[in-house]
Amino acid sequence: KKKMADDEGVSIGDVTIYKDDLESVEPRQWLRDNIIAYYFESHIKPEVTGEELEKRILVLDPWGVFALQFFSEPEEYEGFIEGNQPKDKDFVFMPINNNQSLDKIGGGSHWTFLLYNRIVNEFWYFDSSYDSDKIARRTAEQFLKTIHFGAKEEDQKNLKVNLKRVKAPSQKNGYDC
Repeated sequence: KKKMADDEGVSIGDVTIYKDDLESVEPRQWLRDNIIAYYFESHIKPEVTGEELEKRILVLDPWGVFALQFFSEPEEYEGFIEGNQPKDKDFVFMPINNNQSLDKIGGGSHWTFLLYNRIVNEFWYFDSSYDSDKIARRTAEQFLKTIHFGAKEEDQKNLKVNLKRVKAPSQKNGYDC
């Protein structure tokens, strides 16, 4: 059985998984951002194929969502999602980590999920431990600012987040969210 060197990685798309990332999939460990991004890149994005689906669906990686949470102006975080035309997508998938510190990239202890449905202008929030929706609400607000960037200032002030909690399977422990 070949051992992976600490600095050796496995890549798919823009995501590279390293040895310490793989250790986060062990029992009773919290998943790292790279594992979530790798899963999206290898399992979710390939399902979004064909011109029609690609026009309608966007899967944001954890880093883009993290940027939405911490930077206040769209110019600061648009680089994380530029080229994806988020305002033109019907559905935008956003994994959210509860990390509240820019100093701890890859930190946090809980993952939740936010899905934006542009057709009905709603954010659907999934959380296995039913924590506060504060981080999801802030992410949704920043996302709306992004897709309405360049709109009249008056219109931007009137943006309203319509956040709906969706019942998710309940977490039975403190590590498998």
